Amino acid sequence: MKKIKLNKKETHALTFNLGDKTIIKSKRAELTTQQLVVLIILIISFVIILFLLFRMNLRTETNKEICHNSVVLLSKKSGLFGALDCKTSYVCFTIGGKCTSFNYDYEKKISFEKENLEEEIKTALNEEFDDCWWMFGEGKIDYTGVVDYEGYKCAICSAIKFDNRIQDSLPQINFNNQILETKEKYLVITGMNKETGKDDYLNSTLVKSGDINLMSPSCKEFVTKA
Repeated sequence: MKKIKLNKKETHALTFNLGDKTIIKSKRAELTTQQLVVLIILIISFVIILFLLFRMNLRTETNKEICHNSVVLLSKKSGLFGALDCKTSYVCFTIGGKCTSFNYDYEKKISFEKENLEEEIKTALNEEFDDCWWMFGEGKIDYTGVVDYEGYKCAICSAIKFDNRIQDSLPQINFNNQILETKEKYLVITGMNKETGKDDYLNSTLVKSGDINLMSPSCKEFVTKA
């Protein structure tokens, strides 16, 4: 076998014999490869951690929290704070079917047992009511800002559609003495009267999408983004 002599500058090299072949591997190259492997492992680990965090649904600053924070800041009536940053959430109530002709942000899965389906839907609707009420200060915060009209400044917190399986199983729902047609789209709305501020507010209410202009009291302005 042919021997390879290394000069002083090459004394850091490692020699490996494989049959009739001699492979010289630089320690410097080996270090670079190790760093690359470590970097790849770190990246993969980071991706896995992010995936687990999303799967665990850890509490983060959601659109609802962003809205609530902007309501609180606007109520300070300081020029340092901007306008309301509130967005309507589009929600599909589902028991495994599809919300057709409706571009929703997320699904709200309903436990499907025919005998208690209506109660499960009512619970889910009340959760949307509670979220909307909290987002806009529970009637304790005047978020109306400066307006040049009388009447209610309103927010559409959620737009709700029921999937085709709910429509087939339960065409109508009796919710707070209001008959809901599950084939329709409904809006969760709250509001406050500018003239009287927090002493005159519109609690969370459910309105059929096509009847929004028939509300009483009526809304003069909507502050939420589509």
